[in-house]
Amino acid sequence: RSTPAAIPSIAATRHASTTQTPSEPATAPLPQTSSFPELDTITLDDIAKTADGIDISSIPEGVGYLRQIGLDYGYGPTSMIEWVLEHMHIWGGLPWWGAIAATAVAIRVVTFPLYLKSSDIMARQNALTPITKPITDRMTKAQQEGNTSEVMQAWSQLSTVRKRAGISIPQQFLPIILQGIIGYCGFKIMRAASELPVPGFQTGGFLWLQDLTLTDGYLLMPIIMAGTVHMIVRTGGETGAQTQLPEGMKKVMLWGMPGMICLITAWQPGAVCVWFAASGALGIIQGKALQQPAVRNFFRLAPM
Repeated sequence: RSTPAAIPSIAATRHASTTQTPSEPATAPLPQTSSFPELDTITLDDIAKTADGIDISSIPEGVGYLRQIGLDYGYGPTSMIEWVLEHMHIWGGLPWWGAIAATAVAIRVVTFPLYLKSSDIMARQNALTPITKPITDRMTKAQQEGNTSEVMQAWSQLSTVRKRAGISIPQQFLPIILQGIIGYCGFKIMRAASELPVPGFQTGGFLWLQDLTLTDGYLLMPIIMAGTVHMIVRTGGETGAQTQLPEGMKKVMLWGMPGMICLITAWQPGAVCVWFAASGALGIIQGKALQQPAVRNFFRLAPM
């Protein structure tokens, strides 16, 4: 006899979804840490540190000090100026403003022979104007007419005259180009030292300009710089033998250029102004000296 299969009742059926499991105790949320510091934790002391987190005000001054605090320019004219500046300050015992001025003067002294050569060439060129002007006029006319052969012939004659007179155009403009490079490199390091700032620059000024990292509130240094440029142009340039400029160009150089320099440097740190003012002042003295017959005779320069 067959036994009927037992059918389980619905009440006896259990589903996993209806099973109550004991709840786990809730865990506290992990504290969220942010790598970005709170604004109220930033202080001025943090700013006066190098990229390595070292307080630059605690680093003693010495040769290599400027590189140590972050003003490293490798090798070149900028690093050369930096080297001279440090030695003027450390070995010479000069305040920072005096070291800046002395560096500008020292570099002027080193480049002085180039100005002597340029002054001699310009004097020779001015003396040859009665000979070279007809040639240049003929060359200009030939260029306007498109006569290439005449242009080449005139240029050959002009080159021969210059060679016999010992005139070299590259040597004539070399000191101007070199001074431009040196001026820019000095500007770069003085501005960088002011923006860092080098701690000594904040107290290494003079008289009304005690902080070399700030602009001159009295605008005296920009005015002095504009005055030096005006006097250099008026006295014949730094070689003392500058050729006569056209009237319109002369007005621009006498008044427009100094005005523009005054306006630009009014927003520059005091260290930059000291750098250019010292170099410009020596340029005036140099130009006036090279106009004196006794000086030209001493250095065996062509008379003006």
